[in-house]
Amino acid sequence: MNDTNLPIVVVSNIVKRFYNRKPGTIGRNSWVIEALKGVSLQIRRGEIVSVVGESGCGKSTLAKSIALLLRPDTGTISINGTATNSLSRNDLRSLGQKIHLIFQDPYSSLNPRLSAGDIIMEPLIIQKVGSRGDRINSVVHALSDVGLRPSDFNKYPHQFSGGQRQRIAIARALVSNPDLIIADEPLSALDVSIQSQIINLLMDLKKKRNLTYLFISHDLSVVSHVADKVIVMYKGHIIESGPAESVFRTPLHPYTNLLISSTPELGKNKRKLCAQRVVDIELGNDKNFACLFYKHCHKASEICHFQTPSPDSESFLTDEHWAKCHFPGHVQPKMQNSS
Repeated sequence: MNDTNLPIVVVSNIVKRFYNRKPGTIGRNSWVIEALKGVSLQIRRGEIVSVVGESGCGKSTLAKSIALLLRPDTGTISINGTATNSLSRNDLRSLGQKIHLIFQDPYSSLNPRLSAGDIIMEPLIIQKVGSRGDRINSVVHALSDVGLRPSDFNKYPHQFSGGQRQRIAIARALVSNPDLIIADEPLSALDVSIQSQIINLLMDLKKKRNLTYLFISHDLSVVSHVADKVIVMYKGHIIESGPAESVFRTPLHPYTNLLISSTPELGKNKRKLCAQRVVDIELGNDKNFACLFYKHCHKASEICHFQTPSPDSESFLTDEHWAKCHFPGHVQPKMQNSS
């Protein structure tokens, strides 16, 4: 029996690198892309933990690492108290069966040659759960839970709308009663009119089945309504983490404040930020500074240039809400004497 107080996932200081070669070269790797740079987090049972940040910040790499689809180069990932670093491929596969993903594109994630029922049944077949009759009953139950009919069992993906395909993907994630569901941008490929229906479905299923979600999104207006905890990523680092209400009400890191301010619904009461400033962040190169956000921060001081920020007593708003910043939202930089 699982201890409800034990985190489902504990990620400790993981680093993930990808290697690229220059066109036309043979042999050794030419350069390295470090997608995750010492990331640590916990996901507790029954939580909705949301990871936010711009494209390329490492959100999806983190999700795939937690789903055991990628092995980190260094650091540890523990699932239900079991460290995964030294596990064999078979043991990893067995442990990973308790984690299921909902992908961004509901069409490309479904096999067009299989019926909806067979797609949903796949995890049960792989895990060798029950007889075929038991599996069919589980699939029918999952179809009903996501708002589809038993008669949809024998239809193929092309016979469904985009929203219905995402419901099939959700049913496939549900059918084996996973400990954790990772939803990687599950709304971005859907029409706006359908997005709210899928969000409501995910929230209803959470209550009905006591689900735990890792919710990856760039849409802060959605995150603010569904998340219990928010993790903000920037260039492979977690730069702020805390309860959702606290993060949106009192963002500590200037980058988090910029994200919120640039989201119309969330930033309507905040100062206006020019579009060029957001573009500068996308194109900026911060490798020469100890703080990655140095070039774009209105609070930047000399210490930000030479000393890497880390959570300390000043960077905490509460015990659970912190930011990697020398001058978080509630701390003003000291005026330097000019002589």
